[in-house]
Amino acid sequence: HNIGYSKSADIFKTIFEIPGMTGSFENFDLDPNQFEKNFKAVINKGVNGLSVTIPYKSRVIPLLNDVAPVAHSLDAVNSIAIKDNKLFGDNTDIIGFALPLKPHAPQLKKRNALILGCGGSAKAVIYCLHADFEISQFTILGRSFKKLTDFHRSLQQILLNSLINTAT
Repeated sequence: HNIGYSKSADIFKTIFEIPGMTGSFENFDLDPNQFEKNFKAVINKGVNGLSVTIPYKSRVIPLLNDVAPVAHSLDAVNSIAIKDNKLFGDNTDIIGFALPLKPHAPQLKKRNALILGCGGSAKAVIYCLHADFEISQFTILGRSFKKLTDFHRSLQQILLNSLINTAT
């Protein structure tokens, strides 16, 4: 909703200009009050996949046929593949965060991490740092105690609650 800020269409347009790549990307601005109905209408347009953003990353999960374990753990789907009328949800935030860090893995392993912010991306970053780089000590800074409390509660889903220090 209110997706006008998104650069996804520009990014995919560039990708589809690569020789051998074909496709198109269109933004769909879905009203939160009509989300399920409008989501089904988008699927019926014959799209092959979808990118999902706030506020629908969790809300879309019950509408899918299958969800990748990492997306399920994060309670956030940002990519949907559609094949044979089946919808498969995944979360690519972890891959996007981890890829540029891979060459530095030896220096990162078992270190501590400072996370600035406590939104959905921060949860994916913590998951990635823990799973891929064996980081188990995190300090998270947030703008409000309520947001930090909610964030900490959401981390319990991915079994990191005993490893987290939070501060406002």
